[in-house]
Amino acid sequence: MGEYLETTYDKFTFRVKTGYRYSQDDVWVRPRNGSMTVGLTDFLQRRSGDGRFVELPAAGEEVAAGEPCA
Repeated sequence: MGEYLETTYDKFTFRVKTGYRYSQDDVWVRPRNGSMTVGLTDFLQRRSGDGRFVELPAAGEEVAAGEPCA
């Protein structure tokens, strides 16, 4: 398996990195060494404009599936 998965729909080509988990809300999570890195897809970043601030849980705090974390 390569570094990216790629598909073309109509005239658009979509590429996503393997090893990441993606939500329907254009958020991704990368598990690594027992912790998670969270980010936004390029599409969401371009659609949303500049971010002003984010409130995150304290380091080491557990977040359950389905609960807000930011």
